[in-house]
Amino acid sequence: MNQELENVGKEPLEEVEVVLVAELSEEEHELAVVEELPDYSHLNKEDLLKTALAAASQKELDEAIAIFKTIRPFIEQQISEEKAVALEKFIEEGGEKDNFEFKGDQTKELFNKAFQELKLKKEDARRRQDEEKKDNLKKKEAILEEIKKLNDTEETAASLKR
Repeated sequence: MNQELENVGKEPLEEVEVVLVAELSEEEHELAVVEELPDYSHLNKEDLLKTALAAASQKELDEAIAIFKTIRPFIEQQISEEKAVALEKFIEEGGEKDNFEFKGDQTKELFNKAFQELKLKKEDARRRQDEEKKDNLKKKEAILEEIKKLNDTEETAASLKR
């Protein structure tokens, strides 16, 4: 018993961590990915867009979506600041607030389009995974049915060769 107590905590950490990562749910996995992401607050909106688009084409689907979710508030904040500055300038030039129309660049549209494409890819992957699960279930059920048939029939030389 004392020897067991002495060995507690002496397991290699890598093995314990691997088990924990394998047991994570999809939501917990997404949170773990988000915790590993760098700080994007110092980037301008063009660099944020480039980072997001690069993630969409180079990263795994879940990681790319996590990057998009992390970057979105920074892009929206910068666009909001640009809009406020443009409104202030418009009013200083004699315009009225109600007549103001903000005409920013394409950053938000490009970002949203790429994010929507990622979401569609994820939805498609889930749908394919569900179809694969259904196909596997049918195969398992067919195997079980075959086992039941074999169990119910008398054993013959022909049945043993299967």
